[in-house]
Amino acid sequence: IVTNTGSQIIKQARQLVEQLGRPLELDTDGIWAMLPGSSLEYPCVMLNAAVQENFTNHQYQEVTAGQKYQMRSECSIFFELDGPYKCMVVPASTEEGKLLKKRYAVFNFSNKLTELKGFELKRRGELELIKAFQSQVFPCFLEGKTLAECYAAVGDCANRWLDILDTKGQAIEEEEVLALLTENKSMSGRLEDYGNQKSTSITTAKRLGEFLGPKMLQDKGLTCKLIVLTRPYGEKVTERAVPTAIFSAEPAHFLRKWCRDPSMTDLDVRSLLDWDYYRTRSVVQPPPPSSSLQRLTLSAFHSKPASSYLSSSTPSTHPLHQLALVISTNATHQVGSWSVLVRSSIKDGGMMWTEAMTWLLDAQGATSGLKLTDWRHLSTPSTDLPKMTNHVVSTLTDIVAGVNNVLAKYDQFD
Repeated sequence: IVTNTGSQIIKQARQLVEQLGRPLELDTDGIWAMLPGSSLEYPCVMLNAAVQENFTNHQYQEVTAGQKYQMRSECSIFFELDGPYKCMVVPASTEEGKLLKKRYAVFNFSNKLTELKGFELKRRGELELIKAFQSQVFPCFLEGKTLAECYAAVGDCANRWLDILDTKGQAIEEEEVLALLTENKSMSGRLEDYGNQKSTSITTAKRLGEFLGPKMLQDKGLTCKLIVLTRPYGEKVTERAVPTAIFSAEPAHFLRKWCRDPSMTDLDVRSLLDWDYYRTRSVVQPPPPSSSLQRLTLSAFHSKPASSYLSSSTPSTHPLHQLALVISTNATHQVGSWSVLVRSSIKDGGMMWTEAMTWLLDAQGATSGLKLTDWRHLSTPSTDLPKMTNHVVSTLTDIVAGVNNVLAKYDQFD
């Protein structure tokens, strides 16, 4: 009863606020909104009047001194005014039709962060890189006098942190790289309790036991500090997690063993890290989606492309889009191995290859120099595929060249 009543109150509050301003966020016990620059007390009175009218309990009973029940009307639910505030940062969803809940940051007129919900900055175990990035990027939303200037400041801040990933940490020390990219995972039970389950924390725990001894794994609540490497190539992320403690010891023997490369000589953490994993999977970037919906172009923000649903001219069902999604998804798992990447992309892509190339040839015409027969053999997995590496690289290069030519003529993609 309590939950349903609260839900109904918030829904009615939203309907009323929509007539006065713009609701931003609905909580279980309140509503965040933008209202005209006038007295804020009156809308609060209107909400309380609506609650009094629609949610008063006219059968409320209380015990009197004579041990008898007295019935009266009671309404102890009231809206209180909280604010006003200067800025509220609400990130856009990266998936069409999916809303983000309880994820916002609020600043007062002294430019101080007063409310923070749902962001990694407040959570334990998240990457320090994300926390440091968010702690600096949120105040940037207060800068500038226009939306364009605001997002330009946000883009400049985001670029500084993305440069760490794009340059693979070349400008910072190895210890700082580890500090920024180490993930903290906790295991509630003992390692043996997890059986044949697979996860990055389980793999890390097993490897901790290899060089620190099995006694490390006997107790519950083991905390695993780990990073994700590119090797062994073609393996899932769970197989590429290693404990960061190994870099404080003698890493050579165990790193060669875990990477399955006995001849490996470059043991610099910057050379071993899976930088694509950290860029595409771990770093949350708030500016592009929300700015795209507000029809702003962030030329200074060199992030990955915004979600396809944000542009009506780029349908998510387009064969090139679908094929690109398949390849990019597989690329995060098979970094460094062309044959494995192409084999998995062909298997998952199926007829998308032929459909995409047919569209490309139709749009490009004979000027591309491509032939549909060059692509058809790629629609079927081949046992000789590893031997075709050079041909595949050349073919994919032609794809890129052909797509670039199309993009120059057709404004259909970001």
